[in-house]
Formats: sequence, structure tokens, C-alpha cells
Amino acid sequence: MIRFPRSVIGSVDGSNGDYSAREFRLFTILWLKSRLWLQ
Repeated sequence: MIRFPRSVIGSVDGSNGDYSAREFRLFTILWLKSRLWLQ
């Protein structure tokens, strides 16, 4: 299971109604790339 920063989880939970699926997907791609680069 992928762990995200609390701020992102809070946005997904609905504390930030302006948070869009596109932004979430972009963050996920960047997060996965950073994981691959750090290995």
C-alpha cells in the first residue's frame, strides 16, 4: 500500500474541496518517479 503525506491524505479526505483528481494523479506520478530514482 502506498503511503502519502498527511497533507495529501487530508486533501483526499475532503478537507480541501478544490483538490482535483488531475492534481492527485500528477502528484502520484511524481512520487513514483522519485521512488524509482532513489532506489
